Amino acid sequence: MKGSEIHLQIDEAWQLLKNLMDNERDWSHLDRIIGAVSAELRSIGFHSSHTGTSLLEWYRDLLRDEAQECLDKIVPAPDLAEQVEDDPAVKAAKQAYERAKAKAYVEARKRL
Repeated sequence: MKGSEIHLQIDEAWQLLKNLMDNERDWSHLDRIIGAVSAELRSIGFHSSHTGTSLLEWYRDLLRDEAQECLDKIVPAPDLAEQVEDDPAVKAAKQAYERAKAKAYVEARKRL
């Protein structure tokens, strides 16, 4: 399968992960990959079954996930909930919602 699309994707994911691990001098991801591959190979025929392609796709996804985790350590993702809470448009919408809710509650109480 050398030169195939999946081979190129695996090579690209591996190079990215390798570069990230080199920059951080943290090779712990490699231990997790080896453990995961070993466990997956042992499970074939018992808990899962793979075609050759599906096993390679699983491996590619594993490399991509590890690269993403490594990247998240280097550049932490911002807290989106906090960003949304602090957005003026979101605050205004919340206030408008609370006013409309209070008004509807008052109207419903009048009908009782």
